[in-house]
Amino acid sequence: MTVICKGETVAADSPTGQYLKDDGSWGVPAGGMTYVNRGDPSTWDFTVSNFTRDGALHDLDLSSIVPAGAVAVVAKVQIIASASAKTFLLGPNGNVNTYNSAGVTTQVANIGIYGNFLVKLDAGRIVHYYATDTNITSINFIVCGWFI
Repeated sequence: MTVICKGETVAADSPTGQYLKDDGSWGVPAGGMTYVNRGDPSTWDFTVSNFTRDGALHDLDLSSIVPAGAVAVVAKVQIIASASAKTFLLGPNGNVNTYNSAGVTTQVANIGIYGNFLVKLDAGRIVHYYATDTNITSINFIVCGWFI
């Protein structure tokens, strides 16, 4: 896949996150931000026992997984609930509202729903989450990668 940006061809699959210039050489994008794929983890990073399910915002510390200097995280979440209309949200730490949060909501009881989220990190690599209530019986969360 190639993308044209300011007259230059960008190699989206470049392993270093660089772009291909018209003259055939490689350049670093302005801002220098690169996506780092975490690879192939063998298990979820967090499960339901790691989350407070009470309809309030809580911090989720990703610093044991995501390196210092990362500015955003890509995460995958799966939830199952014993009722429909149960929600899990993930958003930037420090926000007091949930309007700027990514989320998933169960459509029917006992059927899993998945979501992939891109969320801004703070300097401590913390995001916030919200889980409706204990009707959410399963939460599986994994960090897929980050932008640095």
